[in-house]
This record gives sequence, C-alpha cells and structure tokens, in this order.
Amino acid sequence: MDLYDFQTEPVLKAIEGGFDLHVHCSPDFYPRGFDDFELARSLDRLGMAGAVLKSHHTDTGTRAWLVNKYSGARARLYGGVTLNCYNGGLNPYAVEAAAGLGARLLWMPTKNARNEQEHLPEHLRTAGICLLNDNGTLRQEVHDVLDIAEAKNLAVATGHISTAESVVFCRETRRRGLRTVLTHPESPTTKAPLEVQKELAALGVFIEEEWVINDECKVKADSGRPDLDFHFDMNVAKAAARIREIGFEHCILSSDAALPDYPDSPASIYAFAKCLICQENFSPEQVSRMTRTNTGIILDITEAQA
Repeated sequence: MDLYDFQTEPVLKAIEGGFDLHVHCSPDFYPRGFDDFELARSLDRLGMAGAVLKSHHTDTGTRAWLVNKYSGARARLYGGVTLNCYNGGLNPYAVEAAAGLGARLLWMPTKNARNEQEHLPEHLRTAGICLLNDNGTLRQEVHDVLDIAEAKNLAVATGHISTAESVVFCRETRRRGLRTVLTHPESPTTKAPLEVQKELAALGVFIEEEWVINDECKVKADSGRPDLDFHFDMNVAKAAARIREIGFEHCILSSDAALPDYPDSPASIYAFAKCLICQENFSPEQVSRMTRTNTGIILDITEAQA
C-alpha cells in the first residue's frame, strides 16, 4: 500500500480541517526537514486547517504570526512554549510572554526533564527538571505556571516528564479544568502503561498517538542507531489496539514530524490516517474525531472557526 499517494478520498476527508499539534520546523536548534512557510502550504495541499509549532528551545508564537500574515496559506499555524532551561525552566514569566505572543499550548520540560536526562548516556546527563517535591506533590513553580495557563486559556501537555510526574500533573490540570495532552506515551523515554493512559483519559486527558513512533520504516531505522539506548517496539496495529482500548474519543493523532528526508507533518498525518482506515478498519468519522474534533477542542477552536 502506498501510504503517500494523497489520493484516497476517505482518508482526505478524515483529515480535512484537522490540526497537527506536534511539529518541529526550521528555524531550529536541530536540522529540520521543512520550514514554517513550507509547513503552512503543505497543510493547505491536503486540506488541513493548521498545526502547532513546537521547539525545545524557544517559544514559537512570533513565528506563527509571521507565517499567518505572509504565507498566503489558508491553514493557520499556532505557537507554543516548552519549559526547558532555555526558557528558564518552570518559569511563569516565559509562560506569560508566550501567551501574550499568541501561544496556544504549554509543554512541560522535554530535553531538560529529569526523566529525559536519565535516558541519556551518563557522561551527557545533567540534573534535569522534576515537577515533584520529595513527598510526591507538585512543586510550587508548577502551580505558578498553571495559574498563568489557566488565566490565559492555554492548553497544557506533559512533555518528556516521567509517568509518575504525568499522573500527578494531569490530575491537577484536570482539577483546574485545563485542556490537557499526555505527550507521546508510547515513546521510549515517556512510555506509560496502558492502564495509566486509560486512567488519565477517564479524567479528560487527551492521549497523543504519533506517526513518527508508529511508522515501522522509521522505527526500524532508529532501532539500529548506536546512540539510542532503548528499543522501539511500536507499529500501527499496536497503536490501533491502544486507541480501541482507550477510546478514539480520548485520542489525538500527531506527527512529531521534524527530520530531514522524512515525510512532513500533513503527509505523516495522511499516512497514519490511511493505515487506520485501510488496514485497521477505523471509520473516516472516527479518524476525523482524532485529527479534527479533539485537536480543535485542545486549541479551543470551534468547527465554525476551523
């Protein structure tokens, strides 16, 4: 099956008006396969409504603003901010500034999360940022940034924190009524047991399934990389089983597209949707719920605005 034919009508219909909430573009600290303007125009070609720009190092609201003003694309880009050391860690001032510059999504630490650091070779590790006090409660700094997220109507995501941190964090964000995403819980560094995913989904947390860790060609390539000290064991059939177990109404499809010489964001979403519809017998309506409706809820965008 050609995953990238871009001609399968039920698949195009399923992703029409959808949003990708996890995309890495140039300019960035790492080499990327496409830039912000190319992303917007590519979203247009497949009829998607927009995407959120993610950076581990800077907020992306100003980049989104420039693309929306000058690209000529119908698709809209949205900004976000990740609370890594580059943004001051658990820094409420960074959240407030990002919100003022148009951010829609706030990620907890990724590259500088203590959990992420613990998966690196020992000589590369730093102390990392943990969200919890020694007694297992959230640090005051986390409450401070969540106060701003609540005041500014930002959605929040777990980033690369541990499962234990994610559970405590998501319970608090849902208590506050914040729209919340459990970030790629099948990625090796952030892997969460299915029962935990179901528990958080029951609280109203959206569970993120990503193409980049379910595309078997990419998985096989990365599994052979000597710099990675973990093993990939994902594919679309397993993703489909998880989605059925959790409930498609609680899931979103993202790309995490980033790398050079790899399909971009909308191509990845199309391929994921095609696998689910043509191989795993999901209906276009179920896939649309994950690519359009649920992502729109997270971004606080109504069907009429999309």
